[in-house]
Amino acid sequence: MAPTTLSTAASTFSLSKNEIEKKIPVVTTLPGIYTIERTERKRILKVVSVRKALTLALEKQNKAQPPGEDLTNLDKKARDLIRHYNDPIRFMVSTPIPYLNTRDHRTELGVWCRGCELVWYRSSSHRWSSDCYKRVLDTAYLEEEYLRHFEKCEAAKELWELFIREGKGLEHLHRGRHREWDSRIVEGQIVI
Repeated sequence: MAPTTLSTAASTFSLSKNEIEKKIPVVTTLPGIYTIERTERKRILKVVSVRKALTLALEKQNKAQPPGEDLTNLDKKARDLIRHYNDPIRFMVSTPIPYLNTRDHRTELGVWCRGCELVWYRSSSHRWSSDCYKRVLDTAYLEEEYLRHFEKCEAAKELWELFIREGKGLEHLHRGRHREWDSRIVEGQIVI
């Protein structure tokens, strides 16, 4: 789902907010910090799928359903709505889904590697490709998988050593993806 705000969808596709709310699903966001860049959102937004809003607009004009990825007939503003990959709104309408381990009948929420995140923060350019970004930073490991990843991730080992010296436990290292990085951590000095 490529999301956008209800207001933007209404103005872009010449629909009323009321009309959209009656015909397609609307998600209400929560204030918080989103994306790896730690974008803070304080306002509560109403968000809709760009594709569903476009379909509604075309139906209103008695036109056919929009083709899968053919965006040539849309104006530039509508195309930008669909293609804006790093818009924090995308992350405001997503939720992690637990993994059900059928072998031992328990759920796991996933483990993110703080070492990989640290490498990204230390990078002066932040010019990783979007594939690399998705693969490295958005990978949630099962606990067993994370232990194998840890063996290969030098940054995770470095963080582990810093945490050991500072007397911090493992829970501070591998569960804290959504906590704020302190600038001193990025520079190599743990102060939590």
